[in-house]
Amino acid sequence: MTTQDTSAVTEAVAQAEDRADALMAAIDARTARGEVDVIPIPDAPRVRHTIRDALTLALVARASASGCPVAEVDLAELAWAVHAPILWQTRVAAVLAEAGHRLTDAAAAHDPVVARWARLVRPDETGRRELDLWLESAADVVDQVLAERHRATAPPAAADSPWQVLGDEYVAHSSRWGRYGSADVARPSGERGKHHWFELPPAAMTVALDNDRVLMAWRHRWVPDLWSWELPGGLVAPHEDPADTAARELTEETGYTASRPLELLATYEPAAGSLRSPHHVYLAEHVERTGHPSERDEGEFRWLPLAEMPEKIARGQLGTSGSLTGVLLALQRKH
Repeated sequence: MTTQDTSAVTEAVAQAEDRADALMAAIDARTARGEVDVIPIPDAPRVRHTIRDALTLALVARASASGCPVAEVDLAELAWAVHAPILWQTRVAAVLAEAGHRLTDAAAAHDPVVARWARLVRPDETGRRELDLWLESAADVVDQVLAERHRATAPPAAADSPWQVLGDEYVAHSSRWGRYGSADVARPSGERGKHHWFELPPAAMTVALDNDRVLMAWRHRWVPDLWSWELPGGLVAPHEDPADTAARELTEETGYTASRPLELLATYEPAAGSLRSPHHVYLAEHVERTGHPSERDEGEFRWLPLAEMPEKIARGQLGTSGSLTGVLLALQRKH
């Protein structure tokens, strides 16, 4: 990027800040007139600064992506910045992917104003995390105002009204281990606000029975610091059938193989309020020893009497949802 390009970016930032100030002033004026279709901006200086920066970023990103001057960006395009914060986050993130390459290291070294924006839009891990936190902070402010307005005006909701997702879901992080993010939602009460969600790969586990015994291992889970009796199971690989996962994990963790197809006992969500991670529980009543376990960190599996399970449950020794669900279903079938 040349010195001329850097100056253009610096000028674009200055123009965007001026337009953001003008937009906020217009919102303040409409609020003072009591217009009901405008969301007021809170008076707290930190909050106003965050919203100003967010609007500036949106203007710069839109201008860079479209190749037009900041002065020609239609402010109507930024209506969603005030009225649908999660949709705004998603769109700004997409625009930044187009515009980020314009703010290079050379430009950042030349001008501290450019450096500030370059740090936010360059697609490295640190910049991405900083941008995510920044956008989340700005959206939180708008969500709080939205929630207060809807709480005051929302009509009574029907008991069977579903939750509605308004616009696209915002993904803050994604890897092979899972994703998390948020969405702008309308609750059954009519209130609007941000709801955080998490998504983990599906899981599958097997209740392996030998007459009145069940195959389980005593093992430690470090995240909740929990010791518990568990069934064999694991995460469903991409494009893998959950029944195949359950059968594979049974053999890998215990050395036993089901001689007949597994029977699905239940599919459930372990924390449906904020987590997507379907758990599949299978039953194997005919298993035979075919080798030694290939997994070294899953505990030592042994046959335990089903009759002991109610006492172990009462003592908190079955602390994971899949194992607890599977054992309870097995006990139900035996009675």
